[in-house]
Amino acid sequence: MREPRTRLSFLVMSTLSLFLSLLYSSEFHEFKIGRFELRPADDKITLFVRLDRYNILEAIRPVCSDYNKLDKCFEDYINSHFSLAFNGEEATIKHREHEFKDEFIELYFDLDVSPNGITRIDVFNDALLELYTGQENILYSMLNDKRRSFRMNKDRTKTIITY
Repeated sequence: MREPRTRLSFLVMSTLSLFLSLLYSSEFHEFKIGRFELRPADDKITLFVRLDRYNILEAIRPVCSDYNKLDKCFEDYINSHFSLAFNGEEATIKHREHEFKDEFIELYFDLDVSPNGITRIDVFNDALLELYTGQENILYSMLNDKRRSFRMNKDRTKTIITY
């Protein structure tokens, strides 16, 4: 007689456990990491950006009326939420290409700056912070043969890199 009750208890506990794990994982899911890399080439710098695919599409949706022009939407979003000044001169960020991965989107931008002679980079980055308070953006700089990284989030949207 107790066996059906035990089964029912097991089912209730399993359902409760599943619900709690989904609730916990959705809260944990709010923590996202964006990757921003400054990659020098011979006479130019490329900005590589990797963001959560769903999050960036959600962020551009209110201002992107034509999804056939995603390149322009991504460029506008990045220019609104990310800026660089090299030795005091603001850089122009131009979309080159993007590629959708399983969970991410990888974006490539050309900067109108030569990597030669850079001694200071002023950075502003609040990408996706307007939607996701748990967003963390890691900036990697590979200029002047030095690899540097900086963590940026809602408490730190600006930084200065010096060489």
